[in-house]
Amino acid sequence: MTEVFDVFLSYNSKDKRAVRQLAQALRAQDVRVWLDEDELVPGRPWQDALEEIIQTARTAAVLVGKDGLGPWEIPEMRACLSEFVNRKMPVIPVLLPGAPQKPELPLFLRAFTWVDLRSGPGKGGLDRLIWGITGKKPEPRASELAKILDALRTNSPVNRADMAILIVQATRGRGFVPPPAQGIFRDVPTSHRAAAFIEQLYRERIINGHSPNLYRPDAKVLRAEIAVVLVRLIHGASYVPPRATGAIFRDVPADHWAAIYIEQLYRDGITKGCNKKPPLYCPDQPLLKEQMAIFLRRSSSDLDT
Repeated sequence: MTEVFDVFLSYNSKDKRAVRQLAQALRAQDVRVWLDEDELVPGRPWQDALEEIIQTARTAAVLVGKDGLGPWEIPEMRACLSEFVNRKMPVIPVLLPGAPQKPELPLFLRAFTWVDLRSGPGKGGLDRLIWGITGKKPEPRASELAKILDALRTNSPVNRADMAILIVQATRGRGFVPPPAQGIFRDVPTSHRAAAFIEQLYRERIINGHSPNLYRPDAKVLRAEIAVVLVRLIHGASYVPPRATGAIFRDVPADHWAAIYIEQLYRDGITKGCNKKPPLYCPDQPLLKEQMAIFLRRSSSDLDT
C-alpha cells in the first residue's frame, strides 16, 4: 500500500539547506513530509514518483526563497494547483529565509494564504504551516510550555547542555530544529546532543562560553548564571540593566559580577530569592530543575514565541 504523506515540499534547489531544516522541524511534530532527496529511489524514473506524490499528498507547500521559484518548481506548482482544482488539495506558499520583503508570487499562487518563515521555522510560523497542512490548529504555547515544565519537577541540578535545550524549547517550541552545529566550542562536538541548541543561543548572544573555545556542557548552572540568561531573553541580548544597589539581597553586593542581572530579575518579578529572612539569592548555588521550571513559568509571558 502506498504511503500517504501529509505534505509535498516543492522548492528551488538553491534553498536546499533551509528546506532540510524545515522538513526536520515538521517531522519533529509528527508531520509526514515528502522531500525528494529522502524519497526518490535511485535507478527509478523520478518523474513518475513526482506525479504520484502530487496526486496523493494531502497538501503541498510551495517554498519561495531569495531566488524565487526554481525551474522544476514552476511545473510542480502548476500540477499542485491542478490538484487543488480537481480535489481541493490545499496549496500553501511559504516564504523561506532570504525571501524579499515583498515577494513576487505567481498570479495564481497569490490567491492562497501564505506562511512567513523568513526568520526560520520558529514557533509562530511553524504552527501556522502545520495548521495549513493538518487542518488542526496547534495547541496554545502555554499548554506546550506546561509539558516542558512538567518534565522539570525534580530537584536534580541543571547542567549547561540541558539549559540550552530547555531555553530554546521554551522560547521557540519543542518542534523547533536549530541549524546544524558548526563546532564552535572545542568541548561540544557537532555530534553532541545539545550542540545545535548551544550554538543557537550563542549566535543569539544569550549565552557565552566558559572560557575561549570552551562551553563546559556538563557543568552545573549556577543561579547567578541563569539570571544573566533570563534577563537577556526577556530584554534582548544587548540590554544592560541599571547599576546594582546591593540592597536587595544580602549575598549579592553591588560589585558582584551578576548583581545587575539578579536585581533586574527581581524587579521583573521572576525571582524572589532563595530565602526571605534574611533576603538571599544564593548566587553560587547550582540551579535545580524545579527552580528552572519556576523561572521559565514566571518568564513565559515575556519570552518571544
